[in-house]
Amino acid sequence: MKHLSNISTALILTSILFLNACKKTESVLPPVACFTPSATIVASGTAINFTNCTNAGTSYFWDFGDGTTSTDASPNHTYTGSGTYTVTMTATNADGTNTKTSYITVTGVGGGCVKTVVEVDNTPISSPTTWDSCHIYHITNSVGLTATLTIEAGTVVKFDALKGINVNS
Repeated sequence: MKHLSNISTALILTSILFLNACKKTESVLPPVACFTPSATIVASGTAINFTNCTNAGTSYFWDFGDGTTSTDASPNHTYTGSGTYTVTMTATNADGTNTKTSYITVTGVGGGCVKTVVEVDNTPISSPTTWDSCHIYHITNSVGLTATLTIEAGTVVKFDALKGINVNS
């Protein structure tokens, strides 16, 4: 009888080991950094809400381009000086890191802006993007478009010869 007990124990342990070896391991994908600002042109002193739409980030690092940073998922930020600021959000999870950049134009009290040129190369536009009238967008290489591109009224877009925006579905 003792011999049967040892065989039963061995079968149970073998079954447990087999079942544990066959468990599916869950794979987490690297994040695709994504955010949208509540506005891309604001008067100095106006708060901007940055809405995070990242698919799989577990931590975030924001650089607002004015010397301040945040680790909040969806921060609010207020710029106190006029100019164009580069906002960068880095999303990180166990499988990697990804970064997204956007531009915020801050005007002095009373509005108005100084137009600056944004060189648009062949980097695809793959998340919702707004081009505003405080910039001149210069298309230097054909650009793929797989997300919504909003071009505000009064915005200037210039194309080099034989260059364009390719709309992909």
